[in-house]
Amino acid sequence: MPKKLSGSKDYPPLLLLKDVSSKIPKVWQMIDLARPLGLKNAKCSSRIFAPVETATAACIACQAGKAKGGRVDIPYPSLVLALAQWRKDKEVFVLDPDLAQILYEQDDTSIPAAAVDYLPYPCFYVETAGLDAYLPGVHGFFFYIGWDTQTRKELMSFIFAGKEGKIYPFDIPLDSPDLSECFDRMNRRKLLSKNAEIQARGRQELEQRDSVMLLLRCSLQVVLYLCACNAEIVPDPEQESVMKRSNGSEIKDRYVEIRKWDVGFVTGPALQAQKRRLQSEESPTRDGSHAPKRPHVRRGHWHHFWTGAKSDAENRRLVLKWLPPIFVGSVDDDLPVVVHPVKEA
Repeated sequence: MPKKLSGSKDYPPLLLLKDVSSKIPKVWQMIDLARPLGLKNAKCSSRIFAPVETATAACIACQAGKAKGGRVDIPYPSLVLALAQWRKDKEVFVLDPDLAQILYEQDDTSIPAAAVDYLPYPCFYVETAGLDAYLPGVHGFFFYIGWDTQTRKELMSFIFAGKEGKIYPFDIPLDSPDLSECFDRMNRRKLLSKNAEIQARGRQELEQRDSVMLLLRCSLQVVLYLCACNAEIVPDPEQESVMKRSNGSEIKDRYVEIRKWDVGFVTGPALQAQKRRLQSEESPTRDGSHAPKRPHVRRGHWHHFWTGAKSDAENRRLVLKWLPPIFVGSVDDDLPVVVHPVKEA
């Protein structure tokens, strides 16, 4: 099994959590107190934890006692909102590097928004290799469903965690599959922001537009895989042996509170091994007037269907299934994809 990227003392999502806690100690309690009013005022949908304005207000309120003229430190509100949700469960999905590469090669994003109805948790962190090829230093990302108070629509919120505490937040409207259009809209907002740091980030992203687009496309494939009915997800045995949780206990934000799930550590290596075998096979010989196709790989993609009557919207459900790469012309075409259930949120 490939070596994982984790470490207990310098684990990026935990470092971000502790950094915000040290700068604004009471912010988590303040967010919990402010949530009901924030949800009501923003007219959020039922599955939203809180609008991002709630996190901003909590950060300001917690620092109201600072000396007059003192600098109020407000981290990225979307990060604070992600951490406020994540710290309650601390769920982490560790993606196998081989499976990650296979998913990154896909370019299928035309999936109904109902697919994210099957997110394993409301907010989680994904630890995955290879994203730093698109944005240097990226270790993984938080994901949750956010809320746009201007349009009153749901968002797919990504918070990428980089080196030295750097973060890169991106929001994609849930009902808009066009990533290019979404990026341009998000970037315009940042460039027009009154916050100088956000403006500077917007200019940097605009310069790296192609890389950022690839980053979002690859990460979306990973999120969709976690929603698929046949995703291979099992508890991480090493983390399970050290994890310590008890219902109703005080949250201490320690590494032992994290629960990790291994994603694709059987499927990924098996698919990559089959791909390597295919590449090493010789071209088939001609037989008659029609030459057989040269061995090749058809990329993985998504298949979905609806269950339930159209007239019964309440009980109508979308089922998303991942179809792995097909190895055409290989001498060994049959590869069983292992299916493991994952806890529903």
